[in-house]
Amino acid sequence: MEEIRLMGCCSPKYRETVNEEEKKVNEKGTDSLPLPAKLIFGVIFVIGLFFYLT
Repeated sequence: MEEIRLMGCCSPKYRETVNEEEKKVNEKGTDSLPLPAKLIFGVIFVIGLFFYLT
């Protein structure tokens, strides 16, 4: 039978596991929109601004 690992806040390895997960998240860096998406949103914004001002 497979051992089921339930990890709660009372587990001795809980803090160690949380720290490992935090390191993994921090290594990924910041999420950012790709350049084509930024360009599309910028064009939509400029067109909207143009129609708003005219």
